Amino acid sequence: YRWMRGTFQVLRIYLRDLRATSLTHKHGRALDWLMLLLKMDLYLLPVLNFLFYAGIVAAAAFGEGLVPICMWIAGIMLLNAMTAMVYIIAQDDDLGLVPLVIVHDVYQSLLVNCAWLIAIFDEWRGVKMRWS
Repeated sequence: YRWMRGTFQVLRIYLRDLRATSLTHKHGRALDWLMLLLKMDLYLLPVLNFLFYAGIVAAAAFGEGLVPICMWIAGIMLLNAMTAMVYIIAQDDDLGLVPLVIVHDVYQSLLVNCAWLIAIFDEWRGVKMRWS
């Protein structure tokens, strides 16, 4: 929660400074893309994740077959594991870390996104952040 709140606050400052720089910088167009991608990463992806879980719950509630959804989830997990293997091999690290990708996916998609939702709500309400 604190991490997300801090990220929102820093992003506002960063985007303000980046917006001013992009107007005069020789790579202004690239900076504009960076601003857009930062916003999408921080605000859009968690929403899509929540919609994905809502779709799974709705499919289960309406008696739809969950096999295609489970296959899709397995495909995403396999893609994440293969990506992790690239980084692990590139860093000459232990391949035993690959199964931890599943744990990280669950952590990221459930716990961090719930903290994101609470942080968004508190930012929207203007709740003061206490750093102690």
